Amino acid sequence: MDSKYTWQFKEMPTQQEIQTLGSQFHLAPSTAALLIQRGLTTTDEIKRFLNPDLADLNDPLALHDMQAAIDRIEAAIMADEKIMIYGDYDVDGLTSTAIMKAAIEMLGGSAQYYIPNRFEDGYGPNLNVYKRLIASGVNLIITVDNGIAGKAVIDYAQSQGVDVIVTDHHALPETLPEAVAVVHPRYPGSDYPFKDLSGAGVAFKVASALLEEVPTDLLDLAALGTVADLVSLTAENRIIVTYGLKALQHTTRLGLKALYQVAKINPATITETTIGFGIGPRLNALGRMGDANPGVALLSTLDADFANEMATKIQTINSQRQKLVQDISQQALEQANEPANQGAKTLIITGQNWHEGVLGIVASHVVEKTGKPTLILNIDPKTQLAKGSGRSVADFHLFNSLTGQRAELTSFGGHHMAVGLTLPAANIDAVHQGMEVYAVKTNFEIARKPTKTVDLTLDLTQCNRDFYDELQQLAPFGTDNAQPLFEIKALTIASLRQIGKTQQHLKLDLKTDTKDITTLAFGFGSSFELLQHYTGELAVIGTLNLNEFNHQTTLQLMLTDFNLIQAPEDQQGVTAPNIRVVKQKRLTTQLFSTPGLYVFFRQAYLEKVAPLVENKPVTLSLFSEEGVVSASKIIVVDQPNNIEQLKFFLDQQQAQELIFTFFAPQKPAFKLPDRSLFAKVLQYIETHRDLQVGASAQIAAYLQMDSVQLQFILKVFSQLGFVKINDGLINVLDIHTKKALETAPTYQAMVQRLSVAQTIAENTNEKLQQLILKQLNQAAK
Repeated sequence: MDSKYTWQFKEMPTQQEIQTLGSQFHLAPSTAALLIQRGLTTTDEIKRFLNPDLADLNDPLALHDMQAAIDRIEAAIMADEKIMIYGDYDVDGLTSTAIMKAAIEMLGGSAQYYIPNRFEDGYGPNLNVYKRLIASGVNLIITVDNGIAGKAVIDYAQSQGVDVIVTDHHALPETLPEAVAVVHPRYPGSDYPFKDLSGAGVAFKVASALLEEVPTDLLDLAALGTVADLVSLTAENRIIVTYGLKALQHTTRLGLKALYQVAKINPATITETTIGFGIGPRLNALGRMGDANPGVALLSTLDADFANEMATKIQTINSQRQKLVQDISQQALEQANEPANQGAKTLIITGQNWHEGVLGIVASHVVEKTGKPTLILNIDPKTQLAKGSGRSVADFHLFNSLTGQRAELTSFGGHHMAVGLTLPAANIDAVHQGMEVYAVKTNFEIARKPTKTVDLTLDLTQCNRDFYDELQQLAPFGTDNAQPLFEIKALTIASLRQIGKTQQHLKLDLKTDTKDITTLAFGFGSSFELLQHYTGELAVIGTLNLNEFNHQTTLQLMLTDFNLIQAPEDQQGVTAPNIRVVKQKRLTTQLFSTPGLYVFFRQAYLEKVAPLVENKPVTLSLFSEEGVVSASKIIVVDQPNNIEQLKFFLDQQQAQELIFTFFAPQKPAFKLPDRSLFAKVLQYIETHRDLQVGASAQIAAYLQMDSVQLQFILKVFSQLGFVKINDGLINVLDIHTKKALETAPTYQAMVQRLSVAQTIAENTNEKLQQLILKQLNQAAK
């Protein structure tokens, strides 16, 4: 069975690099390799990474306008002014608010807070809300996790004599608010060393400056906001989260203790994963479903009864949120699979009475299942307005796809991967058509399957408690420091059963001849029938984790994907060679260190390699030469130009061992020109006589196209008889006789070459191995 994901393997460091680092820091080779893959190479970098220290936190006063902010807050406290903290309704906003409130109170001041309602106030400064706050006598507004994009509203407050301090971390707009202070790690012209603080991180730095020390009592809140907001878990954030997780494990906050209890969270085992999948979603549910203000109260309360009551309420709200996501996702996926949507590159899914607070999550689910950029919209039957959220994939800029259709939209905002929008329901078809046109113009193709990046291939014997404990030195894991994903091969299934309320998960025991490991496969319940009678080997990718049950702790594998390795079919007495596929992106001398016959499909690569291996016990050959027939070990270096070349080679070889590196310097840089480019070039040639071949670069620049594409088009035109090239001059020959581009040999060859390259790029090593075995079987019959 093919895998759910394309497995993309990171490049392995050299053995010398691994040995040097491993011996210096007393690390297992696999752990050393992981550090190098993460770009950590110097002694100082690695020491700081492995040993996060609060002393290494940056000076908070280095943040732009920090001194001005501190001076204004201290003045407000001294004058007993009315301070309002204006937050946000997600976890980062709630924790930012709680941090700022606590810091002011630690200095003897008092502050109120306001969390905007997602549905009534929207995100960021709201003019009507600010007017109400000003009318109530507020003297100072401090924004946390918002404000940088609220120039008009903040400038209004300043004009009314109410000072505003902005503390934020979001993307900077072209024009910034005229606040009394703007504290932002990426403020233009500032030189703060770390740019990726969360909103809670910025609030924590303000607290540090106010209190003139690191407020360790607030590290738990800072860690919650930092992990939940998916900012980079490197440098300063790594320090905050490392110490914040310890604080969360021993928290004295009554609200968090109550939340742990209803969520069945063991404080001693809290990690960043607990925040991401346990604490974070529950706090976020408040803002998604309604009023998020109780979230700050929960994080700040000293009343045990209130904490227990609020935690129970949050648990109920989160369960409602989960049920809504499940129900709406099911309806949305049914729409996505309707015939009218099957041929579309993008999706707009609509419904009525869908809760708008969960539509972004639903959109993410649909994108994950279909690979298509998706808008999920709720249509109000009274106003006939459609409002919702969109999510995308890396190759499709969702914001840009909608920018040209602003006239059809009532409101709209977002970025590359996500948008929020409102539009008249009558305009939905026109907007969808615009998205489809954008997809065609940008050559967007729906990915066959998403990619998972695999760090290392391990033997199952390496998966033990000592290795797991050493891996924890790399934690906390998250953005820019992902939990290591491992491949383990040559496994068989010792036992298998379905688990979960709806049997949606699997629990397996996977084994080799010498070792076994308990494996959990969440969401793989549908694979039960496929696996229950499977007796062959499989390769898996997953992460290592600990399971605690009945006071016993055991290592387990959390399955991400699997690939069944089928045994070769009966080959009528022909012994199949041992086949391995190890894709390479670089032609290094190390690649040619093993004796054998190195086969090339392209003469240019052979000539490039020849000087590098003059004194090595290796032989170089083209795929069609006689030496292929007699070699017992063959290393296929590059990629065939077409499938027929591969078939010819496999039919000729009689090796015992075949290794395919399928070298390609990068993803194919050449894109097949569309018909509009062919027409553009032909029109230009028709109106310009005696064009010089040597001027092709200038012609390409004028036509705003790639010079390689221009040369390709000219060659196709020449083969079809549309143009003639004599004495270095290009002229039109016959453009009236219709001839299909696909009939030109150059065009056909390029299509085949790109198809082969795409197949190799999109498939895992194991899948390519299966395809080669299948081809060998067919050749032998």
